Amino acid sequence: MPAQAELDVLLQKATRRRLAKFDELRGKVTQTGEFWDVVVITAADKKQELAYQQQLSEKLKRKELPLGVHYHVFVDPPGPKIGNGGSTLHVLQCLEEIYGDKWTSLIIIIIHSDEWKKKVSESYAIILERLEDDLQIKEKEFTELKHVFR
Repeated sequence: MPAQAELDVLLQKATRRRLAKFDELRGKVTQTGEFWDVVVITAADKKQELAYQQQLSEKLKRKELPLGVHYHVFVDPPGPKIGNGGSTLHVLQCLEEIYGDKWTSLIIIIIHSDEWKKKVSESYAIILERLEDDLQIKEKEFTELKHVFR
């Protein structure tokens, strides 16, 4: 079994190769199988969606991303959540609406770039409210708990 140092070197070399390949694809129309057919970025809310769309648009104008790829930004469904399961299912529904059955034959990457802290803090806010109601936590203790999760 290779030593950790050897594994680190192999990982560094593989990462450099992938970055070099990505640099070759920047600003060029990709061929099937050369890159993803669809790149999806998830957003926590409309404001974040607009910011991501603007960034994608600027990067495509400057030819910093591969061309010929379908780039999408989808807003997560509303409500508190921890993790990306619901977001992933929402993305799959959106892709089916756009591409029909064809989406199952596409090479797709989903990048969950949401505001994890925002989602977690919303969920903790609900948990803390329940704690306050169920356990009759003193106001000072409740305030301290809020500061821990924000």
